[in-house]
Amino acid sequence: MRLIDQDETILGIIAYSSLALLGISAVVITTLLILEDSNENIYECLVPDPPPDISFTPYDNGTLKVSWTTFETDRECGVNYYLMFSYKGREWDSFTSNDFMILENLYDCSLFIVRIWSVDNRGKTSTYHIEDNFYVKPTTITDVQNIKISPSSVGMMTITWDPPLNANECNIVYTVSISNSDDSTDQDSCGNLTSRMCILREYCNTTTNTMDINILTEIEGTLIQGNTSISHDCFYNSTMSF
Repeated sequence: MRLIDQDETILGIIAYSSLALLGISAVVITTLLILEDSNENIYECLVPDPPPDISFTPYDNGTLKVSWTTFETDRECGVNYYLMFSYKGREWDSFTSNDFMILENLYDCSLFIVRIWSVDNRGKTSTYHIEDNFYVKPTTITDVQNIKISPSSVGMMTITWDPPLNANECNIVYTVSISNSDDSTDQDSCGNLTSRMCILREYCNTTTNTMDINILTEIEGTLIQGNTSISHDCFYNSTMSF
């Protein structure tokens, strides 16, 4: 779209009138539409270009805001936006006059692809803007799942777990530590784990015969963290501590 001068406006009106006499729509014959806004600016509405930029803003609970840059005169020319989304093997589309869209239930650090066209009364643009390198990440990580603790040898135990539900396809680094309420200092730990298994020494509270296990989670290369803590009965003699 662009501003046009008065001479061009007159020519456009004459051309439109001539075609009208023939019963032909000027919109069909040409690829432009002439409009006048409330400030008496005259615009030439060309076939719209797709939005030049797309941005993503993740929120909690798998919600993602997709927004895009619009051209200053899109609204005057009645431009809307047609979007096609691809995520985890499924596709869906949507249509809006806004410059943003809120999507829900997106998790797992999976690749998210969006294509966006500008659409007016002549149809959608033949080209589109595509953003295909965005990975949806949760802003926080929920608890790890199905923690299992079993003795492996005298005074030692094996801990396994499943990944957090809202990040089970993310590259997560785990740190596992053990302590007890007698002494909050970590007594043993496994750090920088990409697997979901850790072998630790049992460190038992001699009063309660329990131990405290903490699993710190972090999406690799980010500051997005989660933390899961549980208390578990000791496997060996309650007087045994390490």
